[in-house]
Amino acid sequence: MYNKGHSPQASATQSACDTMPEPLATISKMVLEITDLNKWKIEREIGKRKSIDFSKMSPIGSTSYFLKDFISFDKEQDQRKLKLNSKCIFELFTDGILLHSNYSTSQLLIPIKYSDITDLKLIKGDELVNPRKFSLMWILLKLGVPLTISRYFWGGRTISYSIGDTELIISTTFFKMKMITNGFTFESQEDFFRRLPIENIQIIK
Repeated sequence: MYNKGHSPQASATQSACDTMPEPLATISKMVLEITDLNKWKIEREIGKRKSIDFSKMSPIGSTSYFLKDFISFDKEQDQRKLKLNSKCIFELFTDGILLHSNYSTSQLLIPIKYSDITDLKLIKGDELVNPRKFSLMWILLKLGVPLTISRYFWGGRTISYSIGDTELIISTTFFKMKMITNGFTFESQEDFFRRLPIENIQIIK
């Protein structure tokens, strides 16, 4: 039995969107209601939506996250617009990522420029690997099958495998947010975020 841990670990009005300066001064001018969605407004901030590269089959969207903390550096920003426990996903664009936030009937979009991201951390949850001897999972591991595959065959009533939530922390010029998602998605999310053209990215396993 062994444990695998990791290192210590607004909406804008129509007029505001139409007149926002370049670059954006506050996050309050970055948050768009889903009813205010305008392709031009998004593209002038983060470029065009990425298309699938069928030769690599690289993902253009993240898995679903749940927002657990949000701090705006703009004191006038109404943080209640972005609800805690909102379901969030990220979509790749040429010059940034688009955050889709959904909470009940509230749907918001936040375009985030790559150049505005000051720090990004993806933290793997604590992992417990304790397969029963001669169980299918144990046999597969002995045969060299990767843990990311063999963990789905632990079977039985005893806990042979578990993994904590994956944690995502993004800091930008305008805000800092913390999110979590199912730990089983860590590898796919590592692949997704490593593709971002930013320097300050940390993958903590």
